[in-house]
Amino acid sequence: MSEFGVHSEVGKLRKVIVHRPGLEMRRLTPANSRELLFEEVPWAKRAREEHDAFVSLMQDDHGVDVMEVNTLLEAVVDDPAGRAYLLDRRLVPDEVGVLPVREMRSWMDELDPVTLVTHLIGGVTVGELPGDFRVWASKAYGENEFVLPPLPNQLFTRDSSCWIYDGVTLNPMYFTARRKETLNMAAIYRFHPSFAGGDFSIWWGDPPDVSRGSAMLEGGDVMPVGDGIVLVGMGERTTYQAVGQLAESLFDHGAATRVIAAKMPRDRASMHLDTVFTFCDRDRVGMLGGSYGGFMATTLAARYGDRFRGICSERSVNNMLTEEWSSDIATFFRSEHGPNPVEDPEEYLRLSPITMAGDIHVPMLIIHSEEDFRCPINQAEELWVTLRLLKRDVTFYRFPGENHELSRGGSPVHRRMRAEIILDWFAEQLSVA
Repeated sequence: MSEFGVHSEVGKLRKVIVHRPGLEMRRLTPANSRELLFEEVPWAKRAREEHDAFVSLMQDDHGVDVMEVNTLLEAVVDDPAGRAYLLDRRLVPDEVGVLPVREMRSWMDELDPVTLVTHLIGGVTVGELPGDFRVWASKAYGENEFVLPPLPNQLFTRDSSCWIYDGVTLNPMYFTARRKETLNMAAIYRFHPSFAGGDFSIWWGDPPDVSRGSAMLEGGDVMPVGDGIVLVGMGERTTYQAVGQLAESLFDHGAATRVIAAKMPRDRASMHLDTVFTFCDRDRVGMLGGSYGGFMATTLAARYGDRFRGICSERSVNNMLTEEWSSDIATFFRSEHGPNPVEDPEEYLRLSPITMAGDIHVPMLIIHSEEDFRCPINQAEELWVTLRLLKRDVTFYRFPGENHELSRGGSPVHRRMRAEIILDWFAEQLSVA
């Protein structure tokens, strides 16, 4: 048995589990796509082509052992115990109804492994049911209704289970549409010959079909960064109840020395920690922040700049005192910080990244819009002039006619230009020496 585990975000990838888009992707329609967590209907054929190209790149160019969910599950359901494990938990009255449980179980028990797995992930419509039962069910539900819903998000294999050092979690996910994905992964780890009896632990989440209340965890929020440290995001989908239990298990097993919970906004833009940032290499790390994130970017440049090859600060607040005089929401800052800026300007300056500029030595990219009234253009000008006077490596781009929303909005020309500036600048800063 080979060793299992993920010990960093940037180590050499040797083995990976992926899922090739199949029937479940073709089930998506404008009527059901949002319920199944897709903002629009993807082009299924193109998705398969791109998946195949990516798998080929991993296998042929990098020697990665690529394991497909479908293939793994086919081996699982070829084993009567594995088939029973899945069907016992998918075909239950609470999910499919009392009568369909009996009829569907006898039918699905007889399906060949390939067809069974296709339906476990791709779902079952009333029109696909066998014989007399289809006739009865179509009168009750309609031909196109799902008796067994599809799992189009099985595509995102990182979320339903996640490897943390020498073990794995089976994750109770936030949205109902995704929870059965975890059952598929649990069956693979339990019954597939490549995993059954393997030298790894299940840290948390087993059994996967038990309700865990408000404790929810998704793998996109979990990063084992090395040296016993684990980062876990708490945003739209992972909750503190789950993070606490995970941390307790890791500590009890000696699997981690520190678990850092990163609080994030509960919105789709920060659905997972890995949608906010990720690691690319041990010593080639860049950072970008906008608005309050720009404030943090400039602050980090001063306090921890030696950890980064380059930092981009855009639409940022750099001087809290002058921001209070000029921003269109100036009173907001006063309510946050307490003192009146006239009576206690030193407190505003103490909080300002501009006062730390002398400690900035990392290359910086500044981007700002000239019609930004939330964080006016002088915020960027002050930082740029200060760093130039200090003879630091700094680049400044200003966009005429744009406001604070550039990146999320703005003219298509400027949005593309901004993206190209950022990509080109980071490509230079993060290039291999």
